[in-house]
Amino acid sequence: MKQLNDVVTGRFSTGHAWRILSAVSLDFNLTHETRTRIIEEYEILLRRAAKNGLRIWKKSALLAFLVYFEVKRSRPRTGLREVVKVFRLRGFKLSTGDLIHIIPVVRALGFLHDGWDGELEELLEKVAAIAPREEVRRHVRLILGRIRRFSTGRSRRNVLAAVIAVVLNRLDVRLNLYFISKALGIPYSSLRANVALVESLLLETGLEQYVG
Repeated sequence: MKQLNDVVTGRFSTGHAWRILSAVSLDFNLTHETRTRIIEEYEILLRRAAKNGLRIWKKSALLAFLVYFEVKRSRPRTGLREVVKVFRLRGFKLSTGDLIHIIPVVRALGFLHDGWDGELEELLEKVAAIAPREEVRRHVRLILGRIRRFSTGRSRRNVLAAVIAVVLNRLDVRLNLYFISKALGIPYSSLRANVALVESLLLETGLEQYVG
C-alpha cells in the first residue's frame, strides 16, 4: 500500500518507476531495452527540472507521458486516454488531466521538439559524459546537412545515433559499437546497419574524412 501511495503522490524512486514500467510492459509491448531508455529519459528530465528549479509534483504522470511518447512511435494512433486506462487497470491512479498538465513541463524541459534537433539533444545528453557535447553537436549537424535528404524513410533516431557513433570515432573516442548502442539506447544490429549506411553516404557526399 505504501508503494502505491508513493506512486500516486509522486514520491517514488527509480526502482519504483521500473516496477511501474514492468507492470504495463505487456500492455504496451515494452522490451527491457525500451524500459531502460524510458527510465534514462525520466532521470534526465528530473535532473533538468531540479537544475531549473521546476517541481514535478506527480512523477507517475511524467513516467506515463514518457510511455505514451514511446508507444506513439510504433502506434501513432495511441491516445492519452488509452495509456491512462491501462495504468488505471494496473492499479495506478492517473487521469488524462494529469498527463495533459505534464506536457507544458516536459516542453519547458526541452523534451518536446519538432524535427531532428529534439532527437539530437536527447541523444547528446546520453553521451555527454564521454565526449564534448558542443563539438559532437557541431560535427553531427555538418554531416546531417549533407546526408539528411538521403535518409528518408529511416528512423530519425537510429540515423542520428549512427552519425553520433561515426563522430565519436572521428574524435578518437574509441568505444566499442556495442557499448555505444547501449549508451544511446539503440539496438546493436540497427546501429551497425545505420553506421554502414552513414559511412557510405559520407563517401558519396565528400565527407570521407569521417570514415575509418
